[in-house]
Amino acid sequence: MIYPKNYIRRTQEQFNNNVNKYKPNEKRTAELLSLILKDNNYLLNEDKYYDIEFINRKIFIEVKTDMRVKDTGNFFIEYKYKNNDSGINISIAQFFCLSTENLYYLIPTYILRNLIINKPTRFIGKLFKEGYLVPKNEIIDNSFELNDFLKFINNDSVFSNFIKIFLK
Repeated sequence: MIYPKNYIRRTQEQFNNNVNKYKPNEKRTAELLSLILKDNNYLLNEDKYYDIEFINRKIFIEVKTDMRVKDTGNFFIEYKYKNNDSGINISIAQFFCLSTENLYYLIPTYILRNLIINKPTRFIGKLFKEGYLVPKNEIIDNSFELNDFLKFINNDSVFSNFIKIFLK
């Protein structure tokens, strides 16, 4: 499909605005994880393969914010952008952090990839995105909510289990 140049420019501006709008969620995710991991040595990344790197641990996290979850009941897991693989199809992150307004669900990428199998897909024309629709409850059942997890961080056995499950 061929689009007029002004349409492409307008949608690119919308995309850039959305990226800038959700950057604080990437920063907040990094801050929460640095408290949990007791590791402040992280970088916020600007490419399409991951958003956060914990340098000493070689842990990569992709952060996706979905503000429509409360309306749809689903997380949108992007796999294409402008007919090119993107999102979960190209990410090298070991974990995805799916955020809403103020909740941050950390899920191993391999589990998220299993959850998207046979899920319905959706094309968002004005953003040129395609993605899987994963019910919120499936994400919640297979992830840690970072704010809740911080409440238990002083319990060594909980922290040990987190390390065993998520950092294997």
